[in-house]
Amino acid sequence: ENRMSVGKIKFSTKESLNYLLRLVKQSAPTSFQIWQPKMMAQLRTLLVPFAAGLLAASLTAAVLLLGDYVAAFAAVKESSFETSAYTSFASLIGFMTVFRTGQAYVRFAEGTMLIHQILGDWHDATSTLVAFCRYSDADRELIVGFQQKLVRLMSLLNAMILGELEGDDSSEMAATRWELIDVSGLDMRLLELLARSKSRPEIVFQWVQNEIVDNVKTGVLSIPPPLLTRAFQELASGMMKYHDAAKFARVPFPLPYTVVVELLLAIYAVVTPIVVSSWAEQVGWGALFSFVLVFVVWSMHVLALELENPYGADANDLDMGEIQCDLNRHLVAALAHGHEKAELVVGADEAVHRVKAQYRRRVSA
Repeated sequence: ENRMSVGKIKFSTKESLNYLLRLVKQSAPTSFQIWQPKMMAQLRTLLVPFAAGLLAASLTAAVLLLGDYVAAFAAVKESSFETSAYTSFASLIGFMTVFRTGQAYVRFAEGTMLIHQILGDWHDATSTLVAFCRYSDADRELIVGFQQKLVRLMSLLNAMILGELEGDDSSEMAATRWELIDVSGLDMRLLELLARSKSRPEIVFQWVQNEIVDNVKTGVLSIPPPLLTRAFQELASGMMKYHDAAKFARVPFPLPYTVVVELLLAIYAVVTPIVVSSWAEQVGWGALFSFVLVFVVWSMHVLALELENPYGADANDLDMGEIQCDLNRHLVAALAHGHEKAELVVGADEAVHRVKAQYRRRVSA
């Protein structure tokens, strides 16, 4: 038989949902735990710009303070530079840096949008399939087993996608680094096969589709086919967006442009103190002016390097672990409330009257 399916859940149906709820609640980090180390890591990215600005400020202060004692510094202090030439050079640096940063931010914004759309597709597909089970006349054990396997596979699928986007080429799966919904409840033989594969998201995606088709045959998903196709459409949409997002991880910004910008920034960090010291009279203001000019352009360049790939491991990139935890919470919530049904606590006529009364008040207001 060519059909591949994932193994059975290892614990009983009654314990499954409570176990998943405890797992997500215990592993959910607090805001303080997330933002304190993350903020410090983000601030550390400014060390290189700060060092460049400090170097420029130190050179300016040295020229202004020692200009009367050191011949070389005196020559620099008394020299006259063409203001228009420096202005043109600074304008070129500003244009190239701003363009680079703008392109990086566009990549970051689009990559962020795609990853959140992928999460929406996964949750929508899972929620739809869980809701379709309400229509089923199959045995309850089969229904709950399908739902439990579904959330585990969707969590695993998202982890594999995040690992590919982050560029995880190691032999270990991303599942070993991010939170998964009880991956030990799946067939370990297939997980070992997945670990050796180079197409992990595609394999797990196929497992999900196989599981849906198998449960159509068992009667768990006995919903009319036109409605069932929506789940397949959501899954396909998520995979298409994953392949669209992969371009940001696999296609970097042109290297020659980056090298030229860094070379010009290095020259700028040396030229700026010389120019500032030629017209500045006070040491403090001259050093401060040099620091600000160099620090700002170097900060924009370093920020662009981190933002061009929103799925990398830099401090200012997306937090893949937090994204995975968010999806897990949404998946478990879909299971926890999948059996509930909203009911009116008033009669139909009273409900109509309340809506009309509320609408009239808003119009009159």
